[in-house]
Amino acid sequence: MRSHPTLQHSFLTAFLLLVASALLLVNPSLAQDPDCATPGKSPETNGASWAPGANVTVIINPDDFPTAAEQQAIQQAFTTWQSAHTNSGVTFTFTTGLDPGYANNSYYIHRGSTNTGGSTGTSWTGGPNTEGNVTTYAHTVLDTVITRTATLTNMMLHEIGHTFGLDDCVDCPQGSTIMSAYVSDCYCPTFPCDQEVPWNGIRWGCPPLQAPRECDESAVREYAHYANCDSTTEGDCRASNGNWDPNTCTCGHATGCDPSDQSRASDCETAGGIWDSSSCYCAYDHN
Repeated sequence: MRSHPTLQHSFLTAFLLLVASALLLVNPSLAQDPDCATPGKSPETNGASWAPGANVTVIINPDDFPTAAEQQAIQQAFTTWQSAHTNSGVTFTFTTGLDPGYANNSYYIHRGSTNTGGSTGTSWTGGPNTEGNVTTYAHTVLDTVITRTATLTNMMLHEIGHTFGLDDCVDCPQGSTIMSAYVSDCYCPTFPCDQEVPWNGIRWGCPPLQAPRECDESAVREYAHYANCDSTTEGDCRASNGNWDPNTCTCGHATGCDPSDQSRASDCETAGGIWDSSSCYCAYDHN
């Protein structure tokens, strides 16, 4: 009996998809993210972002997120943004409670019914045509049907981007930016979900992005006018338990320098910095 070529092709396609899925499950690193895409500036706020060095208090509604796992999943997204190379110097502290009512440098998280799984509103200084607008307050509502903690993290990684001035990039390929349109088709082999509750599978990319991409970070630096510091230098500062100042691109240590640590002074000078041994600062002029 002659085989049908179309049927053969269908079997081959299904087999190759099965093999690809199996490989991704065994080694997710085989998946390649698409080229990085730069999201646009939020038109409503004209790119309003948290003030440089702001300490933002994140208030999580304990009735909506009663378990430690849920609260930690939300916090994870914030700590990821805090560690991103945006040069913002923004830090987040966490507590539980009710909406603080537009208190300065506060961010409220609660649950509710949505059309997209989640949404974020902000208050900011300035207007739609002014530069240097500053986010002063934000609130995010996450849909009540989302129970998967990994999805809570995914959602917050995207929503926090709006508070740093980033707009949705609905035409950007999946995985090219944390601001692209989400997918909840339950077809990602490394992030399976229940078709009966597809929003538990909301993700950006496959495997899902675990942090903003470099294009997201550079867009935040540009739109918010954060200092153009060297991200490697910032990372070295934090790794040495230094206090990074994104406004001046300097690293300070409250206790001063360790006299035995001469290598940091040498590294500073080699990199073109100005070393202050009294305060253990290395100043860079990247502007």
